[in-house]
Amino acid sequence: MKDWVRTAFVLHFLVDWMVAVPLFFVPMWSMELFGVEGDLILARMVAAALFAIGTVSLMAHKRGQESYRSLLELKLIWSGLVIVSLTVALLEMYTIGLMVALIVFSAFAIAWWIAYAEFRR
Repeated sequence: MKDWVRTAFVLHFLVDWMVAVPLFFVPMWSMELFGVEGDLILARMVAAALFAIGTVSLMAHKRGQESYRSLLELKLIWSGLVIVSLTVALLEMYTIGLMVALIVFSAFAIAWWIAYAEFRR
């Protein structure tokens, strides 16, 4: 796998954990930061997903091709669904936090699509 993809996996781990830690331990503050209201349990469930996907990204960044393929497929599905969810949320209420989240998820989704396309060659 290309070095930039391995680096993207590590970066993905860092970003996921930077968001997941406060979302899990101080969900009210985190939601206020993003300008949204929500359920504390759901916030912690999102944090758990971020912890899991980020951690698997770190664990797999030096593994073989098949691990990358499976994880790229997971990341494509996850980021695509999150992008749709954030877009719908932005149509209902605009906040700068939601827009930043959409930009970050979109940037990672583009990276995953490029990596997946290179992988399939």
